[in-house]
Amino acid sequence: MNLKDQITNIFVQIDDFCKEFDVQIKKL
Repeated sequence: MNLKDQITNIFVQIDDFCKEFDVQIKKL
């Protein structure tokens, strides 16, 4: 796995986390 793929994967995880966080905030 090259560096570009690792960076892309990290950004995808961050994006998923932010979406999930947003959903949780709206539930409050």
